[in-house]
Amino acid sequence: MAYSRDALSPLLPPYHLPAFTMTNDFQKVSLRSLFETMVLTTVVALFSDALFGSTEAQPQPDPFSRAVEAAQRYSSAGLTLRALELLESFHQGDTANQALAESSRIRFAAQDFAGAAKGYRELLQRLPSNSAVERNLLMALYRNFEDAEAVQLISTMGKKVDQDLRALTVRGLLAARRQDHRAAEADLSAAVDLDDQDPEAPYELGRFYLSRGQAPKAVSALEDAVSRDPAYAQAHYNLGLALTRAGDTEKGQKALATARALTNQANEIRIRYIRAIALSNRAQKALTEGRTAAAVKDLEEALSLHPEEPNLQLLLERAQRVVRTGGS
Repeated sequence: MAYSRDALSPLLPPYHLPAFTMTNDFQKVSLRSLFETMVLTTVVALFSDALFGSTEAQPQPDPFSRAVEAAQRYSSAGLTLRALELLESFHQGDTANQALAESSRIRFAAQDFAGAAKGYRELLQRLPSNSAVERNLLMALYRNFEDAEAVQLISTMGKKVDQDLRALTVRGLLAARRQDHRAAEADLSAAVDLDDQDPEAPYELGRFYLSRGQAPKAVSALEDAVSRDPAYAQAHYNLGLALTRAGDTEKGQKALATARALTNQANEIRIRYIRAIALSNRAQKALTEGRTAAAVKDLEEALSLHPEEPNLQLLLERAQRVVRTGGS
């Protein structure tokens, strides 16, 4: 990505994710929330290697890192309250800022934009002028329709906005929301040029043109978006609408079909992933209770659902060794 990220940013929302929700409501939905499409995260083993008699020297993550990884799993599965509970005890001491950032990200992912904004406000008080926090607060404010505060924050950020892809995009979206079409087009076009790999800015520019009835311009922008991210279902959907309105019904139907296929694929991934999480959790419980054979069965099924996860394969092999050596 062309824009810079500071040390805190990995704990804040990423933006380049394939979309999930189909919509053409320009006023209500922009800048996709985290996990609108399932993003496969690591299935983390939370139980000790000692259960498997492992002699392999492997670094163990610190408790906070383990809690964050587990919270991300639950957030991925839509279990927001459980994810937030895992982080609750870390809102003190050295991990306080990271825990607040992660909790705010999870709330944003769950589309609790008011809660996310509240968290980012508090974090910005602790870390004044932090660009990543400002950016994420700005996004949460926009999504929560707190336009006056968003405009004030943009003013506070000053010239930084012009070089921040997300902030510049939000400034354009705010202009579109207040019907300042010239300013909106200028900011969204500038955001497109700021990063030639990011699909969000051309997607938002395309939706802006679509809302204005400028179908040919919308087609051009949305074709740019899907060329940057061929798995972006929502961009294909809006491209289909734009092509149809521009008179190219055949291509429009193909784009809509692609959007449907990508959405169905994402739904299937989500279902399989949630099932794999449930099985791995049940296997964890079985292992702690000494029921290794039952854990092996669950891990085998979890691995069949999520075969690309190396941790599952490693855990299964270790559990199988215990069974072969006489474990229960």
